[in-house]
Amino acid sequence: MLKKNGRLLGNVNNRFIYCRLRELKEENYNLFEKNMFSGDRYICWAGQEKGHISHEFTLDELKSSLTSSKFKIIKILGVFNLLDKYDLEKVKNKEGFLKLQIEFAEKEEYLNNSQDFFIVAEK
Repeated sequence: MLKKNGRLLGNVNNRFIYCRLRELKEENYNLFEKNMFSGDRYICWAGQEKGHISHEFTLDELKSSLTSSKFKIIKILGVFNLLDKYDLEKVKNKEGFLKLQIEFAEKEEYLNNSQDFFIVAEK
């Protein structure tokens, strides 16, 4: 539910990066192709017995989904485009890295390199 003239802030996974980090890394090429085609992935977090299906987006699919739902895209950012988000704890100069990450998160040419897409849109 969104109020009239409300803003949507959200975060979705980048399909290519997640498939690259998982299926390609594990050399599971059939599953890579399947997940790249559908965007759907079965996720079972560490220690859980049951998981769930999650949908991951391409940048074009995300833009198309938002505009076809009558959203005006204000900004899409690539919030983890320089380093894997799970490697952040290894960064020693966090302040310097954060400044650099913010700068590159706004550069359109690096969006597809980001693990996640951060969305700002309005209706």
